[in-house]
Amino acid sequence: MDLNTLLQRAQNLTNEAKAEYEMPQVERTLQQVLQATTDLHSRVTQSSNKDIQAHILLGSKGIDLPKLTQKLEALNARKTFEPVDVVGADTDVCTFLKNERENAILSVIEDTNKNISETVSKQKWVNLNSTWNEEKSRLLDALIGPSQNFIDLQRLPEHITLDPNLPISRCLSPMELIYAQELRHYNELLLKGAHRPNLVQKFAVLTSSFGNDRLTDMWSTVAAVTQVNEPLHSDPIKARQQRPEFVINAKSCLERHYKIYMCTLVGAAHSSNCYQLVRAYVTNRFSAQQTIGLVDTLDDKPLWPMVYYSLRCGAAEAAVEFLHEAGPSYEDFAQVIADRSAGAVNSRTETQLKLQYANKIKNSTDAYKKAVYCLILGCDPNELHGEVAKTIDDYLWIKLAMLRPGDAAGYGRLQSEILEKYGEKHFHASNQTDVYFKALVLVGLFEASIELLARNGQSVHAVHMAIALHELGVLGGARSVSQPLLSIDIADPQPLRRLNLTRLVRLYAQRFERTDTTEALNYYFTLRCLRDPKGRNMFLTCVCDLVVGSGALDTSIFDLIFGQRMTDADEEVPGYIEIFRSSIAEMKRATGSGGSSGGRPGPYDIRDRGANRGGNDFGGGRNGQSASCISLAII
Repeated sequence: MDLNTLLQRAQNLTNEAKAEYEMPQVERTLQQVLQATTDLHSRVTQSSNKDIQAHILLGSKGIDLPKLTQKLEALNARKTFEPVDVVGADTDVCTFLKNERENAILSVIEDTNKNISETVSKQKWVNLNSTWNEEKSRLLDALIGPSQNFIDLQRLPEHITLDPNLPISRCLSPMELIYAQELRHYNELLLKGAHRPNLVQKFAVLTSSFGNDRLTDMWSTVAAVTQVNEPLHSDPIKARQQRPEFVINAKSCLERHYKIYMCTLVGAAHSSNCYQLVRAYVTNRFSAQQTIGLVDTLDDKPLWPMVYYSLRCGAAEAAVEFLHEAGPSYEDFAQVIADRSAGAVNSRTETQLKLQYANKIKNSTDAYKKAVYCLILGCDPNELHGEVAKTIDDYLWIKLAMLRPGDAAGYGRLQSEILEKYGEKHFHASNQTDVYFKALVLVGLFEASIELLARNGQSVHAVHMAIALHELGVLGGARSVSQPLLSIDIADPQPLRRLNLTRLVRLYAQRFERTDTTEALNYYFTLRCLRDPKGRNMFLTCVCDLVVGSGALDTSIFDLIFGQRMTDADEEVPGYIEIFRSSIAEMKRATGSGGSSGGRPGPYDIRDRGANRGGNDFGGGRNGQSASCISLAII
């Protein structure tokens, strides 16, 4: 390479540098170069060893450390998702649009972050409230455990100042007054020795006039399930699991309700003929597309849905007729249904059909066929049959239909599912109390259902259901009157509870015992067969609590209950307690006083009360002695 070539290349490089950087050419003298070298050396020597090492390391990789430092400082100075700076007036259109786009994106990200934060916070509080409610429910459930260390709350004396000029107002609402009148009529029949009516049926008919369909449905369910042939003279809790009437009655109740629903859907013209009713219902319910997967047909209609809905509305004879029409291959199954309806069992045929179910039908696409086999033969008791059981009534009916007479263990498992496995949370009992109440009643958990009503602001209905079931002999009462409203006895079959009728009635009647004393006495009379731990009759205890609690300022309650003797004429006005003549002898035996021993007046001696009415002073003279006798003998 000659000198001219080198000169030409140097000239080209010079021209390229000028064109690329557009910078003026600077020619330095040796003195200027030396000065720049000295300045650079001084800056390098002033840097720390770490900075020098960083310069050497990054410089070997082609990284400009000062420039990188400036970029990092700019990033640290800028806030997260900070909008891009507003461009100046001299910025071009492309830069302006770019900044606006970035600002819009950052704004969306900022809003999204804010919404996510609010949603997370809201969900956190919802979850925390749910956890608190579950813990509260767990603590409340623990209060009704089998522990017998209950707090005995004794009634203490009360000091009340009354204005005698104020008129007495009744505390009973119209609905409560209707209930009270029906209970008084029942007690009057009972005291006369007349035939004891079914108080559950009486109240069920009575509530139909209230205009509340849900309440009427609740009472009709209770009345239907508790239609026992004879009252239970043994412990109702012990006998309930062994008597098949409750299962049969609950199943029949669900079948009647479903038949009414079918009639409303297809018309009441078929209500008298279950065969035609089921055919019309299946025709109305199943379209051509909905019959996909159903294996057998009869007259172009799915066979097994007709069999299932025949059983569902309680028409087993219609199901047998459908199977007979389907052909001879279904004769065995039709015979098993007929035998089951008649209460007979064909073990050999049922065993063959169970093998057929296990080998073929269990994996069938026809959900109705599987459901019918499980209903009749008791196969797969844990199967939910979700394709067939669309409602809680369907589910309960299938479970009840699969129970065999005397299957106490299966009955207990069903009760545990409704009360403990699913519980109030699954049924949304706070908003749908009637739905969960009916489910509890249908599986024989009467005590838990009544406690549910009392806890959800429907104590007026809970009290009368408890009284009616107690008079019928099917209510499981608490072992002691001092126990909680709902308690568990470790000796009882699980998951049955016991209801403290005394606590429920007293809490209800104490609200109006001073304004509607006559009605309160009728409620207390329902406790005549119960005793406290000291052996005292609860009816007498409640009456004496009422008399003593009324105090010295209100002797009218004493006169109303025990009567009085007029001052002008030697004439006695009997008190309301005389209506309960059968209880007076027991009352005197309980107190150990007859009013004639040694001339000392007994605690219920009206002659003593009438002879010392001076000024109606309840605490003066021998009246004070009478009141003391009451308080010492009974309270």
